[in-house]
Amino acid sequence: MIICLSDFHFGLDVSNHFGSYNAEIAEQRLKQYLEEILKMKETNKTENAYVLLLWDLLSGNIHLTVQIQNRENVTSQVQKSAELLSAFVYELSTHFNSVNIDSVPGNHSRLSFKDQVLRNDRLDNLIPWYMQAKLSHLSNVKFISQDNYDSTIGCVDIRGKKYLIVHGDYDACNESGLSKLLLMLDLKPSDVEAIFFGHLHRCAYEDVSNVKIIRSGSFCGSVDDYSVSKRLNGKPMQMVCIVGEHGVESMCPVGLK
Repeated sequence: MIICLSDFHFGLDVSNHFGSYNAEIAEQRLKQYLEEILKMKETNKTENAYVLLLWDLLSGNIHLTVQIQNRENVTSQVQKSAELLSAFVYELSTHFNSVNIDSVPGNHSRLSFKDQVLRNDRLDNLIPWYMQAKLSHLSNVKFISQDNYDSTIGCVDIRGKKYLIVHGDYDACNESGLSKLLLMLDLKPSDVEAIFFGHLHRCAYEDVSNVKIIRSGSFCGSVDDYSVSKRLNGKPMQMVCIVGEHGVESMCPVGLK
């Protein structure tokens, strides 16, 4: 089972006509997500889990409007979200034979303006570092980012097939984005089963040259000032995929209340 965790935006505190989101709602939705994952595990008889941290775990402070809508400061966002995600993975470890974790950072955790910070200088990178130490006593939990191409391009191998993961701020979720990424990595479409994205807050799927482009949604939905002002609409949702010997067998968007 591939379990996507994308666009958590912990620290955001907003309530308007289009919905509400805050730290308590984030924690509640994470628990609901876990419940739905365990139901799917029983239905599909899955034994192993791959957790893809597609990030924007933090709301961050990259824009003034984001800073205004945050209730938690950035330090608190890192601390509390790291604890929540560690507890989430711990619960998974009690149900799956193995839990493998890979991650790429999101744009909301950068420390300055986009063109004024190195691509790997992201606060999101502190979260798996903390989680790995917190969960080091669990023999069936493995962090596998050492196989990534770059801090912004993850790669996991499942049953002999390659799955790439990106956040989406550097890569377009379309045929052009796929082509540029594969050319940069010197890969052919036949080398890759799927590419996982986050970033745009909406679940989506497209098949290009037999490569599955799979996008996960967000925990917050489209309630923040940026989404509303840009008329971007999307319900809180995450993506889970069931993987067999021949690749992705099913994609299951999980709606969150």
